[in-house]
Amino acid sequence: MADVDALFTEFKAKGARIRQAPTNFSWGMREMNIEDPDGHRLRMGAATNEPSDGVPLCED
Repeated sequence: MADVDALFTEFKAKGARIRQAPTNFSWGMREMNIEDPDGHRLRMGAATNEPSDGVPLCED
């Protein structure tokens, strides 16, 4: 995924259940987390060199 932020904006505009907005993680990824209508959680991400946001991964 080249642009997680653009994907986030698109999903949000369509009313998707956003579990975690795009976040920079310490493992060098910028990831977002959504839930589909069947309750499956999907993580999408792209590599980044930006520092971590210091936010834990939303896994609840």
